[in-house]
Amino acid sequence: MHKYSSLALIIVMLQSCSYLPELPDLPEMPDIIPSISLPEGYRKNVIQGSEITLEQVQKLKVGMSKNDVINLLGSPTIIDPFHPNQWEYINHSINFDKPNTKYRITVKLTDGVVSSFSTHESGNIPKKNQFSIENEKKIKSDKDNPWYKFW
Repeated sequence: MHKYSSLALIIVMLQSCSYLPELPDLPEMPDIIPSISLPEGYRKNVIQGSEITLEQVQKLKVGMSKNDVINLLGSPTIIDPFHPNQWEYINHSINFDKPNTKYRITVKLTDGVVSSFSTHESGNIPKKNQFSIENEKKIKSDKDNPWYKFW
């Protein structure tokens, strides 16, 4: 009997929700507040992993020594303890003003010499380093506005 009374109570409660009054139509927001834009907060680019350029990858050759690879690409992002002869250079960066950067370079070593290497998602490897791009912009802006000449 209690099962049926609780079921009847639930049905009555659900039916009471359908008797709500209708809300009046509100005017569109652009009619009330014309052309107001909210300021955006500062969003910093997040660079995670090794920053490698396409020029550096093109210089990587089979037969290079470990030291040559470290001088060219820097320290590897991952050296797996179970595969010490395989180095991984990984980058996954979030850029708010342009598309995200994501790539992976695998270098395999045999007797301290590069035996093979592969690139995954190589289309995402930047042609130039972000730091050098910012420096070029700064140098160009300094040439356009030589403030130091007025001192």
